[in-house]
Amino acid sequence: MQAIIIDDEKHCRQVLNILLTKHCPNIDVVAQCANGKAALQEVEEHKPDIVFLDIEMPGMNGFEFLENCKEKNFAIVFTTAYNEYAIQAIKNAALDYLLKPIDVEELVAAVGKCEKKFAVKTEFPENIQQLLNKVLANNQPSFKERFLVQTRNKWIPVDVAKIAFFHREFINYLTTFE
Repeated sequence: MQAIIIDDEKHCRQVLNILLTKHCPNIDVVAQCANGKAALQEVEEHKPDIVFLDIEMPGMNGFEFLENCKEKNFAIVFTTAYNEYAIQAIKNAALDYLLKPIDVEELVAAVGKCEKKFAVKTEFPENIQQLLNKVLANNQPSFKERFLVQTRNKWIPVDVAKIAFFHREFINYLTTFE
């Protein structure tokens, strides 16, 4: 899963990055931002799964950052030294709220919540299995010509001839059949 760390304090960004690298190897920190304005650009560019977000930052605080995000398709884990923002964090759909200094067990638990939220199911829904059986029985185009791709919430049939390119992360979610 891809993550962005947003915190105005460099040492806090570095410590969180080290903790994630050491204890959450499935997290790839794709950007670190010192302010909300820079973070808006990084979120749009990288479309992360998780944003680790400080609240008290000059210029644009964490809540203002969230208000200015065009799309919020990521889990929000607040990382702050202030416990008085917890209610506001809940109202902003925070997945977790970690107080600094960050406890490793709490961080691992927060990442676990994110993994569950974005878990990709590996088994076919019943209607897709029925469709596969029907296609195979009717001698439809082979799966060398078509295959199914699973998004976060549905399966999509794709014609091989219509593919222009694959993004490297997309290949992990690709399922082919012969």
